[in-house]
Amino acid sequence: MLYKLLILWKKYCNKTEKEVQEKWNGIFNNDIYFVTHSKRQNTVLPKTITPKLCYLIGWLIGDGHFQEVHSYTVKISEKNKYQLNLILKPLIKDLFGIDVPIFIGYGNNYRIQFGNKAVYRFFRNVLKIKVGEIPKWIKGLDTTNKRFFLKGIFDSEGCVVKGRNRLTISQAKLSFLKKVIKLLNEFNIYPNGPTFHKTKLGEWYSIKIESKKEFLKFAKNIGSDHIDKSRLLQGWVMKIEKKWSSGSSAPLGKISEMAFW
Repeated sequence: MLYKLLILWKKYCNKTEKEVQEKWNGIFNNDIYFVTHSKRQNTVLPKTITPKLCYLIGWLIGDGHFQEVHSYTVKISEKNKYQLNLILKPLIKDLFGIDVPIFIGYGNNYRIQFGNKAVYRFFRNVLKIKVGEIPKWIKGLDTTNKRFFLKGIFDSEGCVVKGRNRLTISQAKLSFLKKVIKLLNEFNIYPNGPTFHKTKLGEWYSIKIESKKEFLKFAKNIGSDHIDKSRLLQGWVMKIEKKWSSGSSAPLGKISEMAFW
C-alpha cells in the first residue's frame, strides 16, 4: 500500500523514478516497529526472506495454528519442551523482537501461543501462510532457503524410526506431500510414497525415505534442528557410514552441520 502511494506521488507530483526509489529505500531501511499490548516490547517484522524465517514458516505450515477471532493467535505445539525453549522461542525473539510464553498443553504436549496482530497479519496476509499448504513463492527461493524450509517441515511433521534407518513425513493433505516430494527432488532426494493410511484415529498420507543412500542424502542436504530427531538422524548416519567404510560401497561424505542457532 505504501509503495502504491509512492506511485501516485510520482504521477501527481511529477517525481522521477530515481526519486521514488530513493524515497522507498529510505522508508524500507528505516527502523519500523509495531506497538503491542505490552509496554515492555515492540514488534519488528522481517524485511527479507532468510533461512531462519524459512525454517519457522516450514514448521508453521507443517504443524502450526492460526486463529483470527478477537486474538490474532499464533500457536505451535510440540512434545519436547526443550525444543520450544531452546530453538523456537529464541527464533521468534530473533525474528520479531518479542518474548513468547510456553504453556502446558493436552497430554504430554507443550505449546507456544501468543496473540500479536502484526505477526499474525505478516504470516497470513503478507506471506500467505496456511497450515498444510505450501505457498507458491517457495518455488522462487534459492537453495539455502528451500533447505531450511524443508527442515522446518521435517522437524514439525517428520520422524526418524528408532529401529531402522527410515524417515517419514506425514500430513492429512495429499497435495502438500506431493509438493514436498518435488522440493526434495531438487536436492536429488527421492522418497517413497505418498502412502495412504486409515485407522480409528483418522486418515492421512506419508512419504518415506528408507534406502541408506537416500537417507544419507537427506541428512547431508536437509538435516534437522530438532533436539530428538537430529540425534536419531546422526546416530543412523554414523551406523551407515561405519558399515559402508568396512565394505565396498563408498559413503556420501561427511554430514555437514546445518544448524544456525
